[in-house]
Amino acid sequence: YCDITGSDIAGLNLSSPANQFQTSNGSVEIGYGQCQPSTTFGADSTTEFGSIILDKNGCQLTFSSNHSNYKIKNLILDKSTVLNLSAGDYWVENFTVTGGSPNINIAGDVRFFVKNTINISGALKFNASGAGELLFLGYSNIALNTSNIDINAYIYSDAEVTINGTNTIWGRITSRKLTVNDDSKIIGGSNLQLSFGKATSTSVVFDEAFSAGVTPLVFLMPTISSSSTNADGPASVFLSN
Repeated sequence: YCDITGSDIAGLNLSSPANQFQTSNGSVEIGYGQCQPSTTFGADSTTEFGSIILDKNGCQLTFSSNHSNYKIKNLILDKSTVLNLSAGDYWVENFTVTGGSPNINIAGDVRFFVKNTINISGALKFNASGAGELLFLGYSNIALNTSNIDINAYIYSDAEVTINGTNTIWGRITSRKLTVNDDSKIIGGSNLQLSFGKATSTSVVFDEAFSAGVTPLVFLMPTISSSSTNADGPASVFLSN
């Protein structure tokens, strides 16, 4: 029930056979201090894993697009690490961010299911570029415990979602209870990057480059003379790297 709108919606029945959590029986894992600059899982027939720990700067793990369903017992992220998820479903029994500024990228639409309480205590970037549609579903509580977290997703919890610090959620949150503290924001829609520039000749250089793979939509307004407002000539724009 929402105290603001005075309305209620029916939640998902996550205990029904169709929605039951899928556990992992896998033993392949990455232990503490074992992650590498470039590792790929799923290139063979293995889709179930034990503990996956990315805890060293520069570590990167990619899940292959050979499969669309992966199961993981424990996923722990820390430091400046990167996790790349291909399109599909990911079943994670325990998901924890213990610190640092890890980045989870998705390539296509991803559903990310977590069985137990989620604790995010680092500056996690999860689908920050909005490269695909992300469903981030918790069967239990979800807690964002620190600042500078950036998640682009539809977040659903069958329990409570708590957001502390200064964080940004691009999308929507549905839960039994939602608590937003400090200066966090929930912004509906996609992550729209706006950049502005001004020039009277030749070129405009933006302060921040657009993300890789992003095609910008550019609006051009010709310069208008302050002394003769009808003296605005034709204008053109050319984009280059």
